[in-house]
Amino acid sequence: MTLPHPNHLLAAAPRSVAEALVGALHALGVREAFGVPGGALVPLLASLAGGAIRATTARHESGAVFMAAEASLATGRPTVAYVTTGPGLTNALTGVLSARDDGASVLLLSGMTPAAMRGRHPIQDTSRRGLGTGALHEPGLFDDAWVLEDPGALESVARRLAELWARPQGAVVHLAVPLDVQGWPCPHVDAPPAAATPEIVDAEHARAVASYLGRRFALWVGHGGRGAARSVRALAEAAGLPVVTTPRGRGVLGADHPLWVGVTGMGGDADLPDRLREMGVERLLVLGSRLGEMATGHVDALVPPGGLVHVDVDPTVPGASFPAARTVGLVGDVGAWCRALLPVVAPSALRPIPRARPVVPSDLQGPVRPPVLLDALQRAALDRGLPVHVDAGNAISWSTRYLRPRAPGQLRVPGSFGSMACATTGSVGRAIATGRPVVALVGDGAMLMQNELSTAVERGAAVIFVVLNDSGLGMVSHGMAALGRAHPACGWPSVDFAAWGAAQGAWSTRVAHEAELTGALDAAVACRRAAVIDVVVDRQCPPPFLERIHRLASMTGA
Repeated sequence: MTLPHPNHLLAAAPRSVAEALVGALHALGVREAFGVPGGALVPLLASLAGGAIRATTARHESGAVFMAAEASLATGRPTVAYVTTGPGLTNALTGVLSARDDGASVLLLSGMTPAAMRGRHPIQDTSRRGLGTGALHEPGLFDDAWVLEDPGALESVARRLAELWARPQGAVVHLAVPLDVQGWPCPHVDAPPAAATPEIVDAEHARAVASYLGRRFALWVGHGGRGAARSVRALAEAAGLPVVTTPRGRGVLGADHPLWVGVTGMGGDADLPDRLREMGVERLLVLGSRLGEMATGHVDALVPPGGLVHVDVDPTVPGASFPAARTVGLVGDVGAWCRALLPVVAPSALRPIPRARPVVPSDLQGPVRPPVLLDALQRAALDRGLPVHVDAGNAISWSTRYLRPRAPGQLRVPGSFGSMACATTGSVGRAIATGRPVVALVGDGAMLMQNELSTAVERGAAVIFVVLNDSGLGMVSHGMAALGRAHPACGWPSVDFAAWGAAQGAWSTRVAHEAELTGALDAAVACRRAAVIDVVVDRQCPPPFLERIHRLASMTGA
């Protein structure tokens, strides 16, 4: 990611560490901060109130990090999540690990117990002794982490942030600043930024790779290819290469593009391995995917006889998910490799066999069958250019099977961390940062677990929460039923999310019949503010993820 750096992080020495830090973050490109205030942040909160960085108060610290992550991914800029000591810091961790899995650029900025109070049982002690671990203040959970005890170290922290945030894979980092240190005088901070250097692939290396790939290979594009969509499309179209995507790689080629042949992963195309064999694909060039379970299902039949050529910025990724497959690893940027291969790859000898569009029932009834809902959502949102953010649960497989994004990033699907409430919260951050409407396709379980609807209403963020209301944890109950296993109750009393949304100030409606879907979606989009559509779904309609259930059954002996 290239950041809009000035020549220096700060032009003049500010009065305090808090002011210096906020100024440095602004110079690094940060424009949004999301968090929950607390006493351990008083000087930092006062500095944020200056307005150079727009601060949004979240309702939960994990929600703040989800919002920061989605704002970063949507804008390409780094963002900040700020939390106080004790539970403020520990509450943030689910969002932190999800943000790191998704490749966001986020600084978790936390208050810390002053040195003079450590060991004296202070309230919400956030020292090594108070937490019983130093893991939250060290690299490991984070790409890097620091405790700022010396104001003179702020310049080196700023330089390191610039370096990490220039990486294409982003970075999630933690800076803890003790309460007393926030108000200390700070020396002048002058750190020339480390801008990203465009990667260039050696031409001879590219020719060798092109020769190895031959004329019977296809592309397999993942989440890491979204930022290089133009280069990926150029390579595919110039050589006539069939393109397979993971759920998060969809949109790099439009759903109606003749070279796009299908999607892998949860809810993906079960017939894709057969079609790849019928096309005569000998190798797959993997672009920016870890090929994890969410993206591929670890279906060995997807790997063609000649194996994989795998491009990724992380050298540990190629060969990890399919260890038995013949894999050639290429460490580097997806866009750079596509540009290098473009002039040397031979025209493809393959004829793409397109994906058959899933059949959507045409008879309208109630409760609402998810395929019918997804078809209506396609017309109301994706076809109009609106992004759809999908939460963990049944919504993943339904959206993978039925939605057809037209641009990279238009359909946001959770990564392998798979945290519930990623969309009930993160969609609000995206809407605030971009100023554009966002649709959040979520389960009732995720909505009950955590959400930032109140924040959306307060900030005037046009987030449309489409709630799949089946009065329970649908993915778990369907999975256990498919295994024939007894299980604890996965349901709860029916919740009227329309009334619940209206009580918080959102435009709200309830849909119990399929004929009501189009009108409800159109009205929600037209209202241009936070909205809740409570969709009573047919809980007997099985989601398209049973392939994964069968794999789990083989592991557990079910």
